Amino acid sequence: METDYKYQTEYAKSNRSTCRGCKLSINQGSLRMAVLVQSSTFDGKMPLWFHFHCFFKKSKVLSTSDIKNFDGLKFEDQEKIRNAMQTDAFDLGNFGIKRLGESKDKCTSCSKVISDPFFVDGKKRELGTVYHVKCFVKKYPSADMQKASKKRPASANEGQSNSKKSKLEDPNKEALRVRLVLRSRSASHFRAKCFAFSQ
Repeated sequence: METDYKYQTEYAKSNRSTCRGCKLSINQGSLRMAVLVQSSTFDGKMPLWFHFHCFFKKSKVLSTSDIKNFDGLKFEDQEKIRNAMQTDAFDLGNFGIKRLGESKDKCTSCSKVISDPFFVDGKKRELGTVYHVKCFVKKYPSADMQKASKKRPASANEGQSNSKKSKLEDPNKEALRVRLVLRSRSASHFRAKCFAFSQ
């Protein structure tokens, strides 16, 4: 079974690729990194290339096993990536909450179609950073996610049948308040709050 990588790395084969971060060309032979996103034209993933230093401003890699061709790099470049994974260059301010529209985007983390009322999106769509709120928080633990049900007081349920009680206690039927706070350590920080109500 083929490994489902999220990122890719290699030495640039030519001068033709352009960094998705700074929009400048990537020099031949230089270390480059890519976010792998689902292609809209074929069944598979395609790389969106970045300069090494631009990549870690937009992406947070949790494990080298998520990086395709990591073992094919020189040892010093492998260490360079490991060190970059430990830094705080990743800016949560690049993300925001959006209301679900007509498009059927797939979550970058779990690859399932997003059907929730709200989702987390990178400010630049070409980064391939679209997440379910739960998937985003799981991937980026530094994001503070609080979810609380708007529950009726116990006294409101007195005298009702068991079927009505269970219906009220069903979390899928209760209104959920979702508060997502995204903070970066840089001067520019972003806070997003959204209130999502289940159908």
